Amino acid sequence: MTKIAVVNFSGNVGKSTLTKHLLAPRLPNCEVIQVESINTTNVDGEKVSGKHFKKVIEEIALHQNVVVDVGSSNVEQAFTALKDLDDAHEDFDYFVVPCVPDGKQQNDTLELLTQLQEFGIPGSKIKVILNYVPRDEVPESLFPSIVGYCSEMGIGWATVYYNEVFELLTKSTVDQVVANLDDVTARIKEIQAKPAEEQNKKKLRELSGLRTSGRMAKGVKKHFDEIFGTLFNE
Repeated sequence: MTKIAVVNFSGNVGKSTLTKHLLAPRLPNCEVIQVESINTTNVDGEKVSGKHFKKVIEEIALHQNVVVDVGSSNVEQAFTALKDLDDAHEDFDYFVVPCVPDGKQQNDTLELLTQLQEFGIPGSKIKVILNYVPRDEVPESLFPSIVGYCSEMGIGWATVYYNEVFELLTKSTVDQVVANLDDVTARIKEIQAKPAEEQNKKKLRELSGLRTSGRMAKGVKKHFDEIFGTLFNE
């Protein structure tokens, strides 16, 4: 039974992407609740406004595994609700805080981490994900203040490198396309086995694109399995 809140004061740090591809697929029968005034994400799940965050606290009690994706415009309202509901933050097992290299987002992340600890949330329940990191960069060099704070406060952190596969997968998850890869490959071979004039080139092109996405996703899935194991199965 795992209840996770994904939060940051900044937008565009990958909260919904990580919810969709990293967190929810690794929690059996996971319920995703989006806390957002205006929904612009492609994550399936219930949508709740931040001003109704008390409803979220009630809702998470009904499910074994839950990820609450809190939009940046609703974080303050969510925190106000947590203050009004004494000890409600204890209903969450973890608070996941994504961060990207931009200076403003890093400053917002440090402020958020400070506020989480002011709630009395121990470092062991906070997990920072350094997101959208270029593969040729060293995370500790890009996020020196974040990494230093995590080390000081006993907060676990992990790195997610930039990968264009997330932009390709608008309707599927990384895990789904990897699971379908063998079937897609078999269907490609089936079409290719036919005489050239009988091959459905449109379908072949579509399946070839799916196979490319699946191949790209295999490495990401392996990396996500490792990250999840490190952060949440300590």
